[in-house]
Amino acid sequence: MALGISTLLLYVPVSLGSAHQAGALTLMSLAVASLHSLRGAGAAAARSAVGGGAVASASASSAAAASATPGFAASAARAAKMKA
Repeated sequence: MALGISTLLLYVPVSLGSAHQAGALTLMSLAVASLHSLRGAGAAAARSAVGGGAVASASASSAAAASATPGFAASAARAAKMKA
């Protein structure tokens, strides 16, 4: 909040502040997209390297989580059907 007030008091042009915010949003979006794509590739590589063993242990942990979390069972079942 102090940063916003000092920006107004120091007469920073709105166009410059908006350009700065747009750049920050772009950088954050690219970072999230990169992390998402890297995590997806790593999970697929791990499953293929293990030969499906990771899938079996993942379904076992999903079953344990399903019993602990109501509503999770339905989404876990849909995810299992999509993988098959």
